[in-house]
Amino acid sequence: LDFLGWSYTKLQPLTNFLYMLVDSYFPDNIRYKFRAAITDDLGQRALFLLLLTAAVELTLYTIYRFVRFLFSGSR
Repeated sequence: LDFLGWSYTKLQPLTNFLYMLVDSYFPDNIRYKFRAAITDDLGQRALFLLLLTAAVELTLYTIYRFVRFLFSGSR
């Protein structure tokens, strides 16, 4: 749980960057919907889980490719 809490706090700058992007580039009628999604705690958790899932997938895929490389080179 300490790792998850630490990772969650490290994503706070990303959340602030998303606020800046939404405020700068989107029209008013869309801006409030995006800000509500980012502000919602569920939105931040979903972003965290999405990034965590992507990191795990990338790690597993890299291991798979490396093992495949090792076994294909021995033929």
